[in-house]
Amino acid sequence: AQTIALKPVPFTASLVKEAYPDFQDISEKVLEQLARRADGNPYFLEEMVKSLQQARLDAGSPTNTDALTELHAQLPNTLKTMLQARIDSLSREARAIALLASVVGRVFWVGAVVAASRQPTSTGLLNLPVPVIERVVQNALRELIEAELAFPRAGSVFAGEQEYIFKHSILRDVAYSLLPLKYRKLYHHAVAKWLSGRAGPDFQVMVAEHFELGGDINAAIRHYQQAAKYAHSRGAKEEVQWLLAKIDSLVKGRVPA
Repeated sequence: AQTIALKPVPFTASLVKEAYPDFQDISEKVLEQLARRADGNPYFLEEMVKSLQQARLDAGSPTNTDALTELHAQLPNTLKTMLQARIDSLSREARAIALLASVVGRVFWVGAVVAASRQPTSTGLLNLPVPVIERVVQNALRELIEAELAFPRAGSVFAGEQEYIFKHSILRDVAYSLLPLKYRKLYHHAVAKWLSGRAGPDFQVMVAEHFELGGDINAAIRHYQQAAKYAHSRGAKEEVQWLLAKIDSLVKGRVPA
């Protein structure tokens, strides 16, 4: 594989205006502030522009420089803070589903999210009867799509399962950071059990990692062993060595039953 190192984009007011035609009427001062605050990160710039556009709509589409400058001053100064604000602006159900989807990973499946959603409701994320969970999940996913936070993917590695992807890995990380630490094991274990019934040999590492994060070390070891056997059959020597070292560390750290 070839690694390409991307340098920060040297944003200018004119480049921002060229990239976002809707901002043709915005003053150079605001455009320069956007370019400077983006700090070379295109994703941060895009999120700031979306927030500013929404703020303009909420404020009745202000066009004077003072109003726009004031709106821009209210934007968070970091991408993480902005993405957290975007997630917090969702409905309670959509926010909860975004957090549960982040447990699966940047790529996630409806079934895995539903499995996580069916865990005890004492976590405070969702308090729903089981029969309505699937409908709530689907409605929440539609909201995430409308907010351009996640998108459905054509095809899926699991037959009959709709696959989704968070718009950016940073977004997934921010959503995961909002999940209470004391409940993460519960959700990872639920996802691991869902995956273990569907994943082929090339997904055993993912299954093992979720069992490990879910606190089920014995199950994690079993799946790492299956992954090692599969890697050995493919002649992936370095992967086999890494997996065997991982298994050894888990065995040494395992608390006897």
